[in-house]
Amino acid sequence: MLGTITGSYGLDSPQAGAKCDRINYEEKGGLCAELLRLLYELSFRESGTPITLASGRKSNYYICKDAQLSSKGMGLVGDIVYEKIKELNVHAVGGLETGAVFIAFPTAMVARTKGKELNVFVVRKELKGHGIPKKIEGKVEKGDKVVVVDDVMTSGESVLKAINAAKEFGLDVVKVIVLVDRQEGGKEVIEETGIPIEAIFTMEEILQLHDERQ
Repeated sequence: MLGTITGSYGLDSPQAGAKCDRINYEEKGGLCAELLRLLYELSFRESGTPITLASGRKSNYYICKDAQLSSKGMGLVGDIVYEKIKELNVHAVGGLETGAVFIAFPTAMVARTKGKELNVFVVRKELKGHGIPKKIEGKVEKGDKVVVVDDVMTSGESVLKAINAAKEFGLDVVKVIVLVDRQEGGKEVIEETGIPIEAIFTMEEILQLHDERQ
């Protein structure tokens, strides 16, 4: 049974110690249920010693990129994200390196198989010290409609950096999609920008699956 979660999503998370509502992950449908299982099997890590996340927060649970770097995971991510953005008529998909890269590239490849043009843009964390120093790499122009993506969201800082960089460049960010929302306030931060945000999975769902596998 999944009762009170000890160890927390993040040590300072408002969900720490909260009782989770049971979720039937199979209701997400075939591809999503398959990707959720793959994320758990390949990317989920539990540690007795708190791990420092990219946000600087600490947690006993960590999601690495192994699932997204598997051929099966790439295909599933591309298929799922493409289905979520195909009606938005966007020019490109991307976000902050490196988390967004493993979401954006398979999505663009799936779009190509559907006969659609979808470019990728990457927001650099730091300007490169050679060539032409650009904050945003990719075939995008001012006024283009784009979707910002990321793999795991905690505080929302990485996603917000990508949004701000895209806006400064002149891009029109119409939606944000994250693979996993750790439910530590990031979603609320992005909602304050007025841009719609969707998480394919939550940490709650992954921890439920973890509980079921014990």
